[in-house]
This record gives sequence, C-alpha cells and structure tokens, in this order.
Amino acid sequence: MRSKVAVAARQEGLDPVGSCVGQRGVRIQNIVNELNGEKIDVVLWSPDPAVYVANALSPAQIERVEINAEEKTAFVKVSDKQLSLCIGREGQNARLAAKLTGWRIDIKGSSDLATEQVSASRPKKPVHVAGASEAESLLKIKLEEALREKAARESQEAAKPEVVRLSESTG
Repeated sequence: MRSKVAVAARQEGLDPVGSCVGQRGVRIQNIVNELNGEKIDVVLWSPDPAVYVANALSPAQIERVEINAEEKTAFVKVSDKQLSLCIGREGQNARLAAKLTGWRIDIKGSSDLATEQVSASRPKKPVHVAGASEAESLLKIKLEEALREKAARESQEAAKPEVVRLSESTG
C-alpha cells in the first residue's frame, strides 16, 4: 500500500515536507510503522494547480504541466525516461496524484507529443472528477492507451529491416 500526503506551512522559512519527515525520516517512519508498513509520499502543497500536480507526481521529474481549469484537467509532459516512473507500477503514482489533487491527469511522454498535437489529445467533453473510482477508471484508460502506444512503437522498431553494409574487399 502507498499513500500521498500534501503539506504546507504558514510560517515563513519552515520546510513543511522536512518537518513531517523529520531527521533521517524518524517522524514519518513512526507513522509508517503505525500503518503496518504502508509507504507514505509527502509532497509540497501549492495554491498553483500546475505546481501542485507536478509535486504530486513526484518522484518523477516533470517537464511541463498545462492546466485546463474548466475541465479540471492537467496535461503533463515528461521525458520518455521518466514516463514509467511518473505513471508508476500499475498506474499507482498517477492514480494517487489524481486522488490527492482532485484533477484529471493526462500524462504524455516527449515522443508521444512529438508525433501528435497536444490539442488533439485533449478530451472534447468536460470531465468532472467526482470520486476516486471515476479518476481511477480514467487513469486506467490512459495507462492502457500509453501501453498500446508503447507496444506499437516497439513493434515498428522490430519490423524495421536491419541494414548491414559489407565492406568491399580488394581481392
């Protein structure tokens, strides 16, 4: 099991994440022990939705976040190397980030965005994230799409003929 918690500090100069984690992780480890080993990610809350979504997707390094406030959707761009970390095992990181922020999160790798226009990937109808089950189902759909796209790219790479150049021998 894993949880994500967003924290903020009202006092200037105070590190809210560090305060919750404690020296060498002592504070958070006590909570983890009370929860029978459940892992807890502590992220920094922000009033800016783009920053908040990026923080919630940690530990992945996010390149860009575009916010559609009307549809309460965040379009996230990550490098291809960070894509699997951003989505997480079985979509867990993305699912927890969506649950924590209350935003629908659409994650794309750099190569995916290079082959399609960002506007074409946006949903045409407004999406309302009312509960965790709806957010989870949307993330599962996006995860399945990403896995299909990855499999298609890999099969295209495998189908490319191998070109071998033989050097001319002067014989």
